[in-house]
Amino acid sequence: MCHKCEQTNRTTARIFPAVLDVENPEFKRKLDRMVEINTKLIAVSESDEIPLVKNFKKIPLIAALASELLAAYLMKPIESGSVDFAEFEPQLTY
Repeated sequence: MCHKCEQTNRTTARIFPAVLDVENPEFKRKLDRMVEINTKLIAVSESDEIPLVKNFKKIPLIAALASELLAAYLMKPIESGSVDFAEFEPQLTY
């Protein structure tokens, strides 16, 4: 994982109550898998096949990519504890 991603995640943890666990090996595997799938999608798009065949070849790849994205989204986040509550009550003004 890139250093900037980890640094960005640490900064984000100061603001949000939960952040992605970018240091989790499973998260890294999911990202690597998404890169592989995207590379295959690009290869299909750049092939000389007719558009109908390309589209049929893309369907399982897009489904696999969506599955990886959903699995990464559903991974347990890291609780950062950054929960701030407003010290004031909103008032209606007439």
